Amino acid sequence: MNYTSPREFAKSMLAPYIERGDSVESIIAGHMGVGGGGYSAHVGGYVVKTNKDPDMRKWKSTAIKSTEVAVSEFAGQEVCHIFNIYELAQEIKNKTKQLTLI
Repeated sequence: MNYTSPREFAKSMLAPYIERGDSVESIIAGHMGVGGGGYSAHVGGYVVKTNKDPDMRKWKSTAIKSTEVAVSEFAGQEVCHIFNIYELAQEIKNKTKQLTLI
């Protein structure tokens, strides 16, 4: 996987569904998530940053709104990047529209 940024990774998770016409509301209702290979993202829920510390009391939990996409791992690094799902969907739609005009 060769993603240029956490935002691009979040869009790659949503793109197949937005491009086939799924509504953002249906994606939100499905609590979508993807993970593996050093990358992880999900809609809503929580991001828990452990900083690889075995002491759970030092872990930090961040609540994610149902209208947000959180990237919690990027290129093997623990991160917490949060994006508005409606903005991501619009960017995907705009890119799809540009590609169909070519």
